[in-house]
Amino acid sequence: MTEGGKSVKKKILGLLSLCMLLFLLTGQTAFAALPKMNAAVTKKNVMALMDKYDKDAAYILDTMSKKGDNILKWWTKGFDSLTDGIDTAVHEEFHGYSYLKGSWNSENIYTGNKKGITVTYTKVFRSKNMAQTIPSKLRTFRWSTYVGHPVANLGSDVEGVYGLLNEFTAYYWGMHAQMSLFDYFKKNNASSSQWLAYINKCANDRLAYSEFKYYMLQYLVYAKQHSRSVYDGIVKNKSFVKAYTTIEKKFASQIAKFEKQMKSIAKILEKDGHSVSIGDYYRIDGYGTGIFQDDYDSLITEMKKSKYKKIL
Repeated sequence: MTEGGKSVKKKILGLLSLCMLLFLLTGQTAFAALPKMNAAVTKKNVMALMDKYDKDAAYILDTMSKKGDNILKWWTKGFDSLTDGIDTAVHEEFHGYSYLKGSWNSENIYTGNKKGITVTYTKVFRSKNMAQTIPSKLRTFRWSTYVGHPVANLGSDVEGVYGLLNEFTAYYWGMHAQMSLFDYFKKNNASSSQWLAYINKCANDRLAYSEFKYYMLQYLVYAKQHSRSVYDGIVKNKSFVKAYTTIEKKFASQIAKFEKQMKSIAKILEKDGHSVSIGDYYRIDGYGTGIFQDDYDSLITEMKKSKYKKIL
């Protein structure tokens, strides 16, 4: 190789080394730039978290923000952590997203990776028509709000089983966003109160899984008995069946992961000298948050009955 060739090679190697150094420094800067849990609740900070930990949540929030939604309105006064409103924001903005991507007679059930299933509505009756057939012992706290005594024009009521699927999916994505922050909580040495807030939100979503799955199945049981045309339209609606089975599978898998996380969180806290007990309440040093275990177990047990298995 000539002297000129050696000189060119050295320059190339020097440039490559410089690029590598810049890449490493940029990576370190990007990681260091992630906001802390007590950082200000700004769009920049929220999106930085979601861009890092949950691309699907980031996509939903960004889409709705570009359409003019104020994604920060879900952080209510009194929240002391940047993470406090993530679950609610993604849940609520999914509702807007599903109708934005749908039409006057359909909704888009987001399934991930910027894709979704457009579910076309068939004939339905109001969900409150079947609400009274739900035994009082199974009327958990969402029963009144969503099916028992809903406010006028609430989607879970007026859109029947399709509105119930929409809520089911919203709770899935809210929980998905919250659970994506598990490693973020660990890296930031979350306090016991912050872990309790994390557990409360996820447990609340876990209960919603059992509630809305049950409401959808009970809706179909009722329709089969009282309005066969409505029943046939729904069960023959391939887009509904595909959307339901897709989200249900994802949601069930997420819940199994959360139940393991609760044990992992206990180990983290116990290692730091805290005492932890898990029952219907998750208690840390005597302070606890409800995880709705009894209600969740009751609904899961109910859905094992043959009439629901036949519907499935």
